[in-house]
Amino acid sequence: MVDQYLKKWQSDLNSSENFDVVMEQMKLAPMARKVFKERVGTLEYKLTGDTWTAIASIDGLGERTYEYKLGEEITSKGLDGEPLKTKSCFEDGALVEYSMSLTSEVPITITRRVVDGVLQCECKVNETGAKMTYRMTEV
Repeated sequence: MVDQYLKKWQSDLNSSENFDVVMEQMKLAPMARKVFKERVGTLEYKLTGDTWTAIASIDGLGERTYEYKLGEEITSKGLDGEPLKTKSCFEDGALVEYSMSLTSEVPITITRRVVDGVLQCECKVNETGAKMTYRMTEV
């Protein structure tokens, strides 16, 4: 189950649904929203022992590397420089990331599932707030 995530994925800009509403609720700066919406991003997962490495990048915002163990909270920065607290775990076959901006205190849950070779992603703001979906394909 884990091995299917250990690849480099690229965002499909045409697959995003409800992007603007979610970005607004996340309280992202207008310029960051524009970059996230218009530029292709990548996400690569690696696993060494029980330590995960996630390498995220978007042209124009740079690249960030995150190292963590499932179930343990880390403090890091998002691609837009926003300070975050994040915890990742597996739930029902999905890789789930719980994050909170330390500035806006907006909780975000990203659920990622590999279905037929495509990384399907759902980003939810607050537990009952707006939900965005998008796909990533293997590079």
